[in-house]
Amino acid sequence: MNAAATTQSEFTTIGQFAADATVLDEVRPLGSRSVPLSTVTRWLAVGVGFSIPVSTSFSEIMVGLFVLSCLITDRPTWRWMAQAGGGAVTLSMGLFALLTVGIVWSTADLSDGFRCLLKYREFLYLPLMARVFTDRRFREPAMWSFLAGCAAILGLSYLEWCTPLDLGITREEFPGDHVISKDRIVHNLLMSLFAYFCALEFLRTPGRIRWLFLALIGVAAFNIVFLVQGRTGYLTLSALLTLLFANLFGKRGLIAAALVLLLGASVAYETSQVVRTRFDLTWNQFKNQFGAERKHSDDPRLEFYVTTMTLLRNHPWMGTGTGSFEREYAEVIRGTDVSPVSEPHNEYLLLSVQLGLVGGFAFLTLLGTQWYSGRRIPDWERQVLQGTVLCIGIGSLFNSLLLSVTGGLIWSYFTGLACGAWGERNPNVVSEIPRPS
Repeated sequence: MNAAATTQSEFTTIGQFAADATVLDEVRPLGSRSVPLSTVTRWLAVGVGFSIPVSTSFSEIMVGLFVLSCLITDRPTWRWMAQAGGGAVTLSMGLFALLTVGIVWSTADLSDGFRCLLKYREFLYLPLMARVFTDRRFREPAMWSFLAGCAAILGLSYLEWCTPLDLGITREEFPGDHVISKDRIVHNLLMSLFAYFCALEFLRTPGRIRWLFLALIGVAAFNIVFLVQGRTGYLTLSALLTLLFANLFGKRGLIAAALVLLLGASVAYETSQVVRTRFDLTWNQFKNQFGAERKHSDDPRLEFYVTTMTLLRNHPWMGTGTGSFEREYAEVIRGTDVSPVSEPHNEYLLLSVQLGLVGGFAFLTLLGTQWYSGRRIPDWERQVLQGTVLCIGIGSLFNSLLLSVTGGLIWSYFTGLACGAWGERNPNVVSEIPRPS
């Protein structure tokens, strides 16, 4: 073969590689060498998905290994991270930066401020996840990994229900709940997303295997409604069902979802003592907090909200600084019979108290930007992103989800998975991965 033919062959091979490669497969020459993204880092990201529902400690280990591998192989910079995932990633890093600056004017001890800041580390996980999942070949395995972890926990929950075994949180503490590795709120949050993601797999999977996903949806929904006492799960499951129907059938889907939810709620209330108990608790909370005679409730969540609003009115613009909530709340309730609390069970209020109204608005803007970003990515990733935003957005009204390890990881993981498709389609996103010295 002559030199011209050899050169032509090389260009054909390179062209085929470029046509088949995803954005993250492209490499930047470093001298005479090219450095690809570490495959180990990608598979560690996939492993994180399995760990999320299984164990908080396991999740911390897997995420730590992922971040360490990413730092070693990729050596990310702020500009490097901001290129993937669009505006959501930039806002996520910006909110973390705002929390960092909030330590300066915090009324809490410096150690408490940094401890709180560390709990919001998921804001920095997002750009790393978005960058890694720019490679489409690892997005589906990441989803299957999460579904496998949820299926394992779901199976153990049913095993505990059917046997006298106590496999998770003690029955003496929560006799009506069959939760294994998480509290009731996070368990139902996970199962709601599990049911929704199984519905997405059902819609796009050919053959008989798709009916397995339909069965899993029913099993997960029954678990949420009848085996675990978590009102947040009822709301997130209902919201995700409505989203699914709306995406499938448009306005008619909204009507169909409303009818299904009304019928389902009626049947559940009549047949389940668990559902009746949670409904009655909610009704009593409203009566005790806003009725003619104010009383303390067994679950004083509304009391937290009202007291937190008082705190916010006292410091509306700058807030009281990162990590200051517990101390400031204790000052507000001093001399009263209101119980102290470390966080208000509402992420919007918690960020607003610490950073002023701009903090709560920034979080709301972040969720809105995520939702808007879904318009520019493929359907499956868009539906994953919308489901994640809806689930976390509603759940954060009643819980400080991003403050918790699992809630924050759910948000950053699936936002990163979906936003990776944005980076893949953006011609400005290219991998510049220097070989570590």
